[in-house]
Amino acid sequence: MGVGTAPATTNCSAPLRVPERNQERLVPARDDDGSDRRIGRFLFSMTDPRADAPLRGSPPCRGSATRGGLGVSGRSMTAKRELPMHRISIEAADITTLTVDAIVNAANQALCGGGGVDGAIHRAAGPELLEECRRLGGCDTGDAKITGAYRLPARFVIHAVGPVWYGGHKNERELLRSCHRRSLELAVENGARSIAFPAISCGAYRFPVSEAAKLALAEVAAFLSTTKEVSSVSFACPDRTAYAAFQKELGRLAARTGPLTSKNAPRSADTWERQ
Repeated sequence: MGVGTAPATTNCSAPLRVPERNQERLVPARDDDGSDRRIGRFLFSMTDPRADAPLRGSPPCRGSATRGGLGVSGRSMTAKRELPMHRISIEAADITTLTVDAIVNAANQALCGGGGVDGAIHRAAGPELLEECRRLGGCDTGDAKITGAYRLPARFVIHAVGPVWYGGHKNERELLRSCHRRSLELAVENGARSIAFPAISCGAYRFPVSEAAKLALAEVAAFLSTTKEVSSVSFACPDRTAYAAFQKELGRLAARTGPLTSKNAPRSADTWERQ
């Protein structure tokens, strides 16, 4: 989906739709003009009572909501910030098969290949990838380095070193945020507009999947809110548990977020997590 699409306006005179669905899920819906807003694999209407505000550019609404805390009769509803969720998706896919500008490898500090996603990427790329990695001198936890992709359909491989989980007492959360942020910075520096991540640190490194999903998505969304240089970010989660966790977190972030402007864009993912 393209970047910079002008947001649709909401007809404030139209009745609010109150879908009787589990609040943890996003609701397929359409705006009054018949168009829909896509968030990942979901459709999301800003007239949904769980979105606490109209779309950017629409006039203040007056009215009441029957649920979701949207507003009180006779009071104007205040706008909230909107994460750039239309640029984020969750894919039940093998990351080595994705045709994107850059895929992110869940690498180790030595950048010498290994098991899981790391091994799969090296096998698919061919021995030239390991040869280039050996010239990079390793990589610190929380950092990332970039190479060519060789036999992969992507243009680049970004090798991000995530933390091993030790119960959250060794700065693991910030290191996980950092390796996602550095990967995106490298992508922008090298002109990569579409990026695919795996679920970094969620395998042998034992990071709790639900918490990793929250941190990764918040960091990516915070980064995307500050730039249009990246058109799409996907998370490749062939594992059912990781796929479900990332989908749930993407829906949770989208459902509680309203319009975002350049003036109130967050400087870090912490901003979103404290809301």
